[in-house]
Amino acid sequence: MEESVYPDKSFRRILGDIYTENLDPGLLAQLKDEAAWVKAVQRYQEEGLEEGMAIGMKKGREEGRKEERLETARKMRDKVYSVEEICELTGVSPTELL
Repeated sequence: MEESVYPDKSFRRILGDIYTENLDPGLLAQLKDEAAWVKAVQRYQEEGLEEGMAIGMKKGREEGRKEERLETARKMRDKVYSVEEICELTGVSPTELL
């Protein structure tokens, strides 16, 4: 793996130091593999966080729309619409109206 791929300057410096010491290629490969693993874990954690936030935002919007439909249905009930009309127009079930 190329050192320039790593965003951390100190890690790139350490790799440069390792090369100047003529480190055993096997050990160098192991160090790079471990660093790549850490980088992959961090990337997947960030992706998971972004995915979780997107799911949470979607759920929040859905709950907001549902609450808005319920509010509209309650106002319609107060204006003496029939339960059937309210359910048809808002998509709210009769049990949700109670």
